[in-house]
Amino acid sequence: MQSNRETASKPAWFYRLQALAHKRRKEKGIYSYSDDDEPMPPIKPEEFDEDLSDHVSQPCDSDCEYETDAEGGQCCKKHGYGDDRSETSGGFDHPDGPDQEYYLLKEMRTERKREIYERGGRQKVLEEQQEQHREELEFESLHIKPIQEAINKAHKQKKPDPLKRIGGKHFDLWSTDHLQYCPKGANPTLYIEFYSVDEWDDAKTDHPERKSKRVSGHIYMLESTVCDLDYFIPPKYPSTKTYPLPTLDENAKGQLQFIDDKYLTLKINPDPIFEKCGDPVPSGTPNVLLYYGECSVYSSQRARQKQNEKGAKRRSASPE
Repeated sequence: MQSNRETASKPAWFYRLQALAHKRRKEKGIYSYSDDDEPMPPIKPEEFDEDLSDHVSQPCDSDCEYETDAEGGQCCKKHGYGDDRSETSGGFDHPDGPDQEYYLLKEMRTERKREIYERGGRQKVLEEQQEQHREELEFESLHIKPIQEAINKAHKQKKPDPLKRIGGKHFDLWSTDHLQYCPKGANPTLYIEFYSVDEWDDAKTDHPERKSKRVSGHIYMLESTVCDLDYFIPPKYPSTKTYPLPTLDENAKGQLQFIDDKYLTLKINPDPIFEKCGDPVPSGTPNVLLYYGECSVYSSQRARQKQNEKGAKRRSASPE
């Protein structure tokens, strides 16, 4: 006689998401659920939407009737996100047993349903996401514009001054490509940082002269380093010339431009970025993603200057 575990059939959405979660764990070198230090499956809330029934896209009406669900909450009889009774028929193990992953995913799915209802339905959620994406692109473009202007200026400049020290510099990265094609992390910070032990001769600090000292660095995205940079000799002069990205990661390929002391550009393939979050590169993603870098020291100075200008305007506008 077969056991309940052998005969119980879980819903289709579970098998789809289970396969996705297992794939992501495997790509991170985790080959069993019990070996994962993270208790919740590596699934994003929006990845539950594909299998949600049509009524999930509709918010409750004023004449909807409610009942108490299995967890003691109020559940709409017509649209309810409740306890998925049809999906939890007998035969499954206790939540702490072999079916633990199912119950964790089911809990996450219920939370996603609740979120969709509270925000006015799936269509409303989609509209909010589109509006947020538009605002993010506009914000990103505001930071990119002065860098593009500096690139146009560099094209016309014939005798630029030598670059100052590169080792020790931190460049914030801005990219509409990243917003459109890459996964979103909890921390949106993107940057490239360079460092060296001795790029300058301390004996010549009054009249610094560039020595052939190498610098290295790393690129940070999605809450971690996506690419370590090998040692390289920085260019002496700024320009729009492209230099191969000196990466230690064989999957990462790209180029750098050192526009001036404040700005640079980075081109990199998407593979090392998606590799960090355990996802394949989606079809339609460009082979090269473009990032614009702004020196964090300069951006902080510029932000303070703008704040001071706003304060001066307020003071001048106030009555005596």
